[in-house]
Amino acid sequence: MSSPSPLQDKQIIVTRGVEQSTSMIQAIECLGGTAHAVPLLAFSESTLEDEYLLMMEKITQFEWIFFTSHNSIHFFRRKLKKLGISLKDLHVNIAAVGEKTAKHLRELGVEVDFLPSRFTAEDMIQEFLLENPLAQHILIPKGNLASSILSNGLAKERISHQEWVIYKNEVPTSAPQCLEETVKNIGSIVLHSQALQLLRITSKS
Repeated sequence: MSSPSPLQDKQIIVTRGVEQSTSMIQAIECLGGTAHAVPLLAFSESTLEDEYLLMMEKITQFEWIFFTSHNSIHFFRRKLKKLGISLKDLHVNIAAVGEKTAKHLRELGVEVDFLPSRFTAEDMIQEFLLENPLAQHILIPKGNLASSILSNGLAKERISHQEWVIYKNEVPTSAPQCLEETVKNIGSIVLHSQALQLLRITSKS
């Protein structure tokens, strides 16, 4: 007799954005669980035109770009596309915070010049400076709710850098009602299966 799947009879709510939840839902279902997609975050491009034009004028002045998430890559590429150029066209060094971010860059054909062995901001900065002691002029594309710990650490080391908010994190207007209805529906399932597992998974970036 085969052993039961790890998530058999489990009801799981996935709260990630629509574009990022597909692989997680597939993984849950492969393990025998039932996934309910209820996005509690939506991401949209920042539309401050004056800031966009200013940054595009300065883009060639940066020596490094630090990407901290899949979204920072996605929306940065959208900004570049408006100018008819790609990320690979920029003659800059690329740093990635996290294995998944680095993997996504490589899948796009972009070489990753620096990937820290540890992913806290403090450890990353120290490791980065050991490998690149003369580094300056760093650009950090980010979301409006992303932490400034990395920027603060660079400032402490007196490294020239600039943050650029290129996308916004927002709660979909339908999210509260959708979540309430999903929980109610799961509740009716539980009356029969006696198995309720709510897993809330989300990220600001």
